[in-house]
Amino acid sequence: MVCNEATREQLSGYLSEADDSKKGLNKCMLKSYKEYMENRLIQKNSDDTEASSMGNPAGNSGKNNANKRRRVRKTSDSVSGSSGSSVATFAGVIDIDGGTGEQNSQNETTVDPAYYGVVEAQVVIQAYAGIKNMETLEKYRPTTVIMYSPNTEFIRQLEIYGGNIKKVYFMVYDNSVEEQKYLSQIRKEKTSFETLINEKSSMAIQLVDKGITDSPPPISFVSTENDLQPLHQNKTATVIVDAREFRSALPFALYNKGIMVVPRTLLIGDYVLHDQLCVERKAVPDLIQSLASGRLYSQAGAMREHYKSSALLIEFEPNSLFLGDYYFRTERASQLFPVKLAQLLISYKELRLIWSPSPQFTAKLFLDLKSRFPEPDSHRAEQAGKSSVTLTNNYRSSSLKLLNSLPGLSAGTQSLAVYNLANSSKNFTHLCSLSVKQLSSILDPKLASSLHSFLHHTF
Repeated sequence: MVCNEATREQLSGYLSEADDSKKGLNKCMLKSYKEYMENRLIQKNSDDTEASSMGNPAGNSGKNNANKRRRVRKTSDSVSGSSGSSVATFAGVIDIDGGTGEQNSQNETTVDPAYYGVVEAQVVIQAYAGIKNMETLEKYRPTTVIMYSPNTEFIRQLEIYGGNIKKVYFMVYDNSVEEQKYLSQIRKEKTSFETLINEKSSMAIQLVDKGITDSPPPISFVSTENDLQPLHQNKTATVIVDAREFRSALPFALYNKGIMVVPRTLLIGDYVLHDQLCVERKAVPDLIQSLASGRLYSQAGAMREHYKSSALLIEFEPNSLFLGDYYFRTERASQLFPVKLAQLLISYKELRLIWSPSPQFTAKLFLDLKSRFPEPDSHRAEQAGKSSVTLTNNYRSSSLKLLNSLPGLSAGTQSLAVYNLANSSKNFTHLCSLSVKQLSSILDPKLASSLHSFLHHTF
């Protein structure tokens, strides 16, 4: 019987009281059966001895066969008690030797308790123990299982075990809460399997190279128009990686692809493939959290400010779909996620998405993205974003937000332009009073002309 821990203690106490009365009954049955078998055996032996004497009254045949065993008789009987317990067979062996009659005078009866007895039915009460349930089944090898309360996990373990189990019983009331709870678990399990089958059937086949120890790509000996470096200056492919990214598997996959990994403390992005491309890596749970908090918007804006091209790398688990109920707690959250991702792409049109099922696939993709560009400058990548940090610490966020909303200040030099304007003007009124020549000394001439036209436009 399998049940909960509290129920197991109650049933154990009840069965221990019932066992005391049952043991007394079994002992009485065993004693009466023993006396019955001994009396019956002695009676048969005496009858056989009388029949032998009547067949040879002279008794002279014993001289010729003094050492010969004349007769061996075995008797076996089995009975069944009223309680249904089976009784093992009992066997007695009788030796009758010919001779002078002194050896025939005593007939010994051997009674071995190991050959008979009452075999009691074994009842084991076990609480649900998760994985240890399989050990219990292997140990006792039950033929009948009674579940005090239905448990879906244990039922699946019984199906896996199989064995000699003939019947499984549920102790549950009809149309009760326990029954409905069990049925709801069965329906949920069925729905989960159907969803899994549908997802597996719609998954795309991933063509990924087997193994992780690929040899480095050979050096190209043919110069092209896009590759202006001399042949003797060919270098190993290099990727600048944020030091915090070494907790993931991607840096190791890059190393196995023959890429030189340069660790640096980056304020913007996680990977710099070349001086014009920065990549921000997000796992699916981190992506959901960053979209909900708005942190990804600020990261995308910082990448657009300092790099010409930016990409968002989304890594999802292999052999699984990206969008699924596994990543979301509620159905509403799963519906809002695509909407927030679309809003991010609309706000930052230059941001590109990279979908990757594994680190090995990402490493191969990084090689393709940086194949026609020079290697990145580690010092430049490390200094990117430090001016923004200094600007944020020295000025109020409301003033910076106002300067960022001016036309022309959303280009790649936004941080430097805002920093120069904030240092060169006392307030916004003083900024509006500056001439085009004065603005050109602070900003790019084209940007200064555009900003002056906007500030002095008549509405």
